[in-house]
Amino acid sequence: MMQARLLLSAVFFVGASFLDVGRAEAQALPADDEVVLPTARPARAPTKAAAPRSRPQARRRRPPRSSEARPPAPEPTVDEPRATTPPALTPTRPPGEIVRTLVLPAAPRSDSPAAPAVAPISCIFEEEEPPEGFPTHGAWVRRKNQFIVSCERERTRRAAEARRLREEEERRRVEEARRRAEEDASRRELAEAEARARREAEERARLDAERRQREDAERRLREEDMIRREQAQYRARREAELREEQEREAPRNERAAEPVETGAQGAPEEGDAALRLEAELDRQEAEERREEDETARRAADVRARRSAREDRRRRGRTEERAPRPLPPAIFEIEAGLSATTRSQVLDDTGGSTVRFGLTPFASAIGTLRLTPLARLGKGPTGLGVEGTYDRALRMEASLDGKALAAAADHLAVMGLYDFRLPGGVVLEPRLGYDLARFELEPNETLAGIVYESIAFAVLARIPVLGEKLRVRFGATMYFLIGLGEAAARYGQSGSASGFQVEGGLEGTVSGHFGYFALLEHTSYTATFRGAADSDVETTSEDGITTGLCGARASF
Repeated sequence: MMQARLLLSAVFFVGASFLDVGRAEAQALPADDEVVLPTARPARAPTKAAAPRSRPQARRRRPPRSSEARPPAPEPTVDEPRATTPPALTPTRPPGEIVRTLVLPAAPRSDSPAAPAVAPISCIFEEEEPPEGFPTHGAWVRRKNQFIVSCERERTRRAAEARRLREEEERRRVEEARRRAEEDASRRELAEAEARARREAEERARLDAERRQREDAERRLREEDMIRREQAQYRARREAELREEQEREAPRNERAAEPVETGAQGAPEEGDAALRLEAELDRQEAEERREEDETARRAADVRARRSAREDRRRRGRTEERAPRPLPPAIFEIEAGLSATTRSQVLDDTGGSTVRFGLTPFASAIGTLRLTPLARLGKGPTGLGVEGTYDRALRMEASLDGKALAAAADHLAVMGLYDFRLPGGVVLEPRLGYDLARFELEPNETLAGIVYESIAFAVLARIPVLGEKLRVRFGATMYFLIGLGEAAARYGQSGSASGFQVEGGLEGTVSGHFGYFALLEHTSYTATFRGAADSDVETTSEDGITTGLCGARASF
């Protein structure tokens, strides 16, 4: 029995200590806007009668007050901060009830710039002792501590949430301030650039105005200087004439100054001298006025010519005008002569090789080019067609020291389109039909051959001295479609192809007439199989080099 009492005394001592700590914390918390939220818990029936407290302890505690001895709770008044405060508990509370006080700060104003979304909380127990009917003092202390811990956790969470919201608000404010500062800086830079450009334009205009004023002043000074020189020359010439006149009139004046004899004959001589002198003076004055007018007229003409010349120079005009360009040509005709050399090699798998060559021979060449849409302002203006025919004038073949008669001609018909690029460069793709025929006197070794093909070419014309001189170069691929009946003696054609490269100069001499000078090299390769019912494979390599020149007329 004694041991049970000692155990109960120790439990009550520990509970009193926790109660004192909770009371101290409650007194340290703010008491503004307190809201009493009663939380009634169902009372549990006591399982065992409480042991009497007969042993004195270090700190005496008052016995639990009964529900009848409790004073009534104060009635809520209008001075309380919140109108939603629930009424206080009645003096008769059910056993085991715990009164919890939830302390909330005053609600922040909606117009406050730093109004947090989460308000901090704290909890205070109103009861200093366990209520009547509570199972044990330790259970009451544990319940109180659990409530305080949960409230502290909630308060800490709300404080962290409020701090996070403040930090986000501060970060948004800093970002907004930085963005506004960047926008202000960009606007200032743009305004400064516009102001700088405006100042530069004003400075250029001022310098141009000063330059024009300076040029006008210099021109006026030159004109005035020229007028002064002309007037000085005129005065010097006039003074020289007056001196000569005075020298001529000096003897006459001396005679006039001599005393005149009185009589009937003296008066007429004196009157005539006076009249002559007056007439001479009038003539001199008229000449002076005429010379002054002539000098003024010449000075005005000089000023007018100089002013007109200055105006033409200021406007960038020149006395010589550029020649009017000719309209695009609709068709062109080219005619000329060419010198051609040709060599052919036949090599078969049986080990035999035949080399065949032609001495350089001359040929006549003619080309007609038609571009009917060249003068249209829009559409495919560069679309056209071109035909070329080349005929050998006289040629002779040599085979094993034996001369053979030969003939050759070349025909090409192609469609084209002129792409005019910046700088006067012309790029001209072509596509068409090509036929190169070579006939040879019948013999036992060689046979004539005909190269019939579809040709694709690309030509370029680059101006060097405008239309006077242009560089022309291009390349052509031949896709052979037939070699003629005479070549059947070599066998059936297995594969055949060819290519051509060309380069040279062309230009316009005057108006519609021009010239051209070109160098071309053409190569054909063909393979024949099954000649004379044998398995011998024959390869033919034909090389043609042509140099041609002529004249061109376009209309």
